[in-house]
Amino acid sequence: MNIKRQDMLVALNAIKPFFEKTKLMDCVTEIAFEPLSASEVRVIYFNGVASINIALPVEEPLEFGFTLKFERFQRLVSAFNSDIKITEVKDENQRLLVKSGGSRYKMSYSDIDEYPDVLQANEFIERLKASKQGFGMKIKKDLLKAAHMHVEPAIDKNYYKEHFRSFFIDFESMVVFGTDTKVLNVYSLPIEGQPGGRWLALPCKLMDAAIQLPDEKVMIAFDESTVVIAGNRIQYVYPKFFQDDKEEIPDYRIPLERTQKEEKPKATLNPKTLKDRLGRIEIITEEDYPFVTLKQEKNTLEVLYDGESNSCVETMPIEGNILQNQKYSIEYLKRGVDSFTAEKVNFEEGSQRTLISSDDENCDGVIARIKLD
Repeated sequence: MNIKRQDMLVALNAIKPFFEKTKLMDCVTEIAFEPLSASEVRVIYFNGVASINIALPVEEPLEFGFTLKFERFQRLVSAFNSDIKITEVKDENQRLLVKSGGSRYKMSYSDIDEYPDVLQANEFIERLKASKQGFGMKIKKDLLKAAHMHVEPAIDKNYYKEHFRSFFIDFESMVVFGTDTKVLNVYSLPIEGQPGGRWLALPCKLMDAAIQLPDEKVMIAFDESTVVIAGNRIQYVYPKFFQDDKEEIPDYRIPLERTQKEEKPKATLNPKTLKDRLGRIEIITEEDYPFVTLKQEKNTLEVLYDGESNSCVETMPIEGNILQNQKYSIEYLKRGVDSFTAEKVNFEEGSQRTLISSDDENCDGVIARIKLD
């Protein structure tokens, strides 16, 4: 088969993060190639848990299926400078001739029959349509990227084991949120219609893969046991680790259903200005006291730091009113406004939580960061 080097690199780069995270475990170290048609070949990788299926265009058809060592082949393709041709070597050894420009390499291969059977994403989606037992929805990738940027900082690396770290997606109101033990980040996406009360815990590495797809829209489909992330050519099939149980998830609807209640002080401030002031305060912050107190004098917000050895006061304009003498960690406040691009954000306080939120026009959604007591 003849294949463009760039197309092959796209496939190998999509596989590489999944391979690197599992290569020290007892997992598959090979990728498989099988013919789809006279003009397409499918590249398959299975790491013992998830599978990746990638359809690539070829100029000459692939005559038979085979497997190659992933790491060795990936490094070789990365080192080539031109397109690639793979043919079978006609000798007593089971080898392939890999050519690129003036380079000629003979590599051993295995029969594809020895590769594990994996579920194909297209087969899974067709099965969902027929059974009506699962759920699937296409989402604009740019919106997923925005959700990832705003939600990811709140996902504690220690909240679950690493491969269980997840974005939670509620498809009823199209909310993406992440949580650790003290902070909840929420990002709501605009959708058409109401797809129903389905929700999903999407592993972080699958969300990372979804926003790297070279497509305008991404299909997310799942049933009780399987999750599929699919673009036009690259598709991920992953087991579903979390079932539909929200009992331990904080109330992420607070910023979406908030109303103008007089008993809750609410103010508006410039996030860039606050971040700038906090950055200066961090210079003198003592390791055992990373907190500031917020105090308001008419239309001026005072950000006070009072450590054992160092202290300071920073001021900035503010509209509205906030609760007086409230103490917050600098990290919480700074991360809360870090990804906002709006000129103003809402700062709403209650007896049990503080909500920093923004109707950010550049992000097409409601962004919120909630401090959990």
